[in-house]
Amino acid sequence: IPKMLSSIPSLIYIGGESYIKGFNVLMRSLPKLLKHRLTLLICGKCSKLKVRHAALKGKIRVLGKIPHKELLKMYSTSWALLFPSISEEPLPYAIIEAGLLKTIPIASRIGGIQELLEGAVLTSFLFNPGDLSDMISKIEMLLAMNKEEVESMGEKLREHIYKKLKHSKDMLAKLLWDLLCTCLLYTSP
Repeated sequence: IPKMLSSIPSLIYIGGESYIKGFNVLMRSLPKLLKHRLTLLICGKCSKLKVRHAALKGKIRVLGKIPHKELLKMYSTSWALLFPSISEEPLPYAIIEAGLLKTIPIASRIGGIQELLEGAVLTSFLFNPGDLSDMISKIEMLLAMNKEEVESMGEKLREHIYKKLKHSKDMLAKLLWDLLCTCLLYTSP
């Protein structure tokens, strides 16, 4: 999927109204966040959320649950994925998917997220879980960048994620081989 960043920075949030995915953190950040020139795309189950104020309708788009194919198209133009999860995320698929699609994750420093991004320049976009001002500062850091810088970071992120996953796959294969050999050793006559 080609990356064609939007001219106005767009941030995507895919956790719906889930408390553990950080929906409450996102909602509390809106007054400060919407002072900036950006578009916020909110995806996932959002039955209660309605944008009623006319001025916000251009800045916030509540898309609800959308087909995965549409989500991938949105990643192609989005500058960042907002991932304010307050839950331990052992294997953060959303972060992996965003990274492989060159979309910078602005995410909670929690669980597998920091482990996955460890060693990448992008750890500077991780914030303390539930820390509103920390999250806003990371978003402002991204908004201060130009499109070329964001595209370059997205390329580096994709390479980093790919290498991390390949290394994990190799480690898993070795672990399974060692386990199989150990089992055969103890079960052979």
